[in-house]
Amino acid sequence: MYNFEIENKQNALGQRAMMNLSILVSQRLKPKEPFQALKESWVIFLTRKDFLNKKEPFYPYDWFNRKWKNKLFTNAHIRFVNGEYRGNDALGKLMHDFHCTNPDDMFYDELNKRFPICRTIEGRQIGCFFWDDSVDV
Repeated sequence: MYNFEIENKQNALGQRAMMNLSILVSQRLKPKEPFQALKESWVIFLTRKDFLNKKEPFYPYDWFNRKWKNKLFTNAHIRFVNGEYRGNDALGKLMHDFHCTNPDDMFYDELNKRFPICRTIEGRQIGCFFWDDSVDV
């Protein structure tokens, strides 16, 4: 199961990701269902800024014991996608398109087709969040 969220503010990223993961996991099991029935869960935050300033496409966070340096395999994952990343790969092109102000410069036709509605007040209401700062109304 996946939870995607666009994060425009950098305060409390870890706590928000943990809250989303907790909600996601808690909704996965039915009453009296064994915990082994839990499937893999992902919380993916797309951040507008590179909050770690490492220029990586994304930052993975998993459960880890610092003392013994081993990973706890929970099947629960948190990823922060760097919205400033512009690599020459699929993710870099997607981040480019999310920040694009000219649809003719976009790589992905799916986003290009949605661009006109996202430049309107109605677009904000249906979730065109990445273009909020470029709306001229």
